[in-house]
Amino acid sequence: MAQKGTKFEYALYVDGNKKEKYTVNELTAMRNNNLLMYNQTKIKLYCPYCGKARLTHRCPSEKNDHFTTIPHEIHETDCSAEIDYIPSKYLIKMKDVPKDYNMHNRLTGVLANLFLADNEMANPATIVDIEVNSKTPTTSLKQRTTTRYKIPRKLLTNDKILSEFKGIKIFYGKVIIKWYEPSNQESNSYYNHYMHILNPDKLTLICSVKFKDRLYRQIDEKYKQKDSPFKVGIAFFTDMIVKCDNKGTFLNSEISDLDNIVFYDL
Repeated sequence: MAQKGTKFEYALYVDGNKKEKYTVNELTAMRNNNLLMYNQTKIKLYCPYCGKARLTHRCPSEKNDHFTTIPHEIHETDCSAEIDYIPSKYLIKMKDVPKDYNMHNRLTGVLANLFLADNEMANPATIVDIEVNSKTPTTSLKQRTTTRYKIPRKLLTNDKILSEFKGIKIFYGKVIIKWYEPSNQESNSYYNHYMHILNPDKLTLICSVKFKDRLYRQIDEKYKQKDSPFKVGIAFFTDMIVKCDNKGTFLNSEISDLDNIVFYDL
């Protein structure tokens, strides 16, 4: 059974003609460092998808900080905040056959939502379900219905990413990338290139993404700088596992189709 989500990882700040997007972590840092600015900003937050319903930044002592809709505020009818999360059976299909679900464009839309203040796009998945109702033992009536769902997504820079990563979803954000090629002892016959994704503020390893050589060679050269780490916007659609080694505790994944990943110039 799909479920609706009521929390947001970023919010749209609107003050006259000025629009800006803030993540949960950015508002938390503002609260800790400049309480006056925080209080002035907090009262002008809106849904980043429809721009209509007002949000608030909550800091409960026993739960993670988050944005949530202010009671009695109403979102637009087609806002993704009002749409159920897509059932997991579809997420598996989307990951395995991304072209059929226009995944590359969806990932691009997610990054545009994050980085462009005037871009308010719900970016839901649209799935067609076929319902079959048997009328007689020998005939049946097929009714095609269209249902809109949203794809779960998680900011890579979220402080709680290591505890909230489970399931197939879109992972995205502004990060630092550092490419790594394993030694002969570490390498295997399947994966030859590792993309290490670092938190841009803490420079800690968030996740390591594996690529086969065939896919790596198809990535634009400007996103394969090996001399030094570089900043980039990134979104990819996959599932991850937790890995612990001498680099610490981080998430580990692989990309098997380039339609499941996009880069965004910062």
